[in-house]
Amino acid sequence: MPHQHRAELTATLKSASLFSGLDAALFADFVASARIVELERGQTLFAQHDRATAFFVVLDGWVKIFRITPRGDEAVIGVFTRGESFAEIAALAGEDYPANAEAVTDVRVAVFPVDHLVRRIADDPQIALTMLASISRQARRLIDEIEQMKGLSGIQRVAEFLAAQCTVEKGTCAVRLPYEKSLIAAKLGMKAESLSRVFQRLRNHGVVIRRDMAVISEVSSLRDIVEQDRGSAAL
Repeated sequence: MPHQHRAELTATLKSASLFSGLDAALFADFVASARIVELERGQTLFAQHDRATAFFVVLDGWVKIFRITPRGDEAVIGVFTRGESFAEIAALAGEDYPANAEAVTDVRVAVFPVDHLVRRIADDPQIALTMLASISRQARRLIDEIEQMKGLSGIQRVAEFLAAQCTVEKGTCAVRLPYEKSLIAAKLGMKAESLSRVFQRLRNHGVVIRRDMAVISEVSSLRDIVEQDRGSAAL
C-alpha cells in the first residue's frame, strides 16, 4: 500500500472506536494487515450468507447493511460512514454474514482479514476482551439511538438527522444529503411518502430541499424542533 494511503488509513482508524483500546504496537499491526477496497455506488461488499472472512471500517462514503424480507422489501439495519466499523461479530464468531452490505455512495473501506485477528488473539487473549468491549459499546449506542428515535415524531426525526449533517450550531447552513431520500426514510423508520410530507412541513421552519441539497435558514430551529415534546405523535 502506498505510504500516502497508509498514513490516511492510520489517521482514520485512530478515530474508530473498535481500535481505541489497543496499544500502539497492536494498532500498527492491524493497520499493516488491512487492505483498501474501493466500490462504486450500488456495488455489493458482501451478501447475506457469504462466509464472514473479514470485518470492515469505512474510510470514505456510506455503506448500508440490509436484509430482504420474505415479502421482498428491503429492511435497512444500519448505515455506516467514515471511522465506523461493521461485521466484527460475524467474523469473530466464524459465521456467515447475517445481512447484505452495499455502497450507497462511492466508498472506500478498510478490510481486515479475520484469520489475522484470530492469530493475534491466540497470542494475546486480551485483544479479544478489548475489542468485545468496543463492540458492546457500539451495540449499546445503537440501542440507545433506536429507543430515542421511537420517542420522536416524524418531523423530529428528520430535524435531528438534518441538524446532525450541519457543521454549525446556529445560523444558515447548506448541506448535501449524504444518500438517497428513500434510504434516509428507511434509516429513520419512515415511509418515503412520510419523509416527503415532513420535508414540506419543514418549509415552515426555514428548510428547503432542492434535489440532494438541504438549505437551512436557521440550524438552531431544527434543534428546537427536536427538543419539543418527544412523546408527540409520529406522522
